[in-house]
Amino acid sequence: MNTQNINSEKIDLINWIANLQDNSMIERLKKLHSSSNTIPQWQKDEVLRRIETTSREAYLSEEDFESKLDLTK
Repeated sequence: MNTQNINSEKIDLINWIANLQDNSMIERLKKLHSSSNTIPQWQKDEVLRRIETTSREAYLSEEDFESKLDLTK
């Protein structure tokens, strides 16, 4: 989907939401919006578990870490 189509879809959604009178749908949209901005607890727990169980020698240096990042995506 190109940028023009995406923008058109967003405008259609904005118009639909602006005219929406269904309270339950509005609540569902609010839940979807708030959940999309959070990290699930199980993921936080997994990161902490891995930090606790990984030896210091296994960590990458800052330079090695930056060299592995691909910021072109």
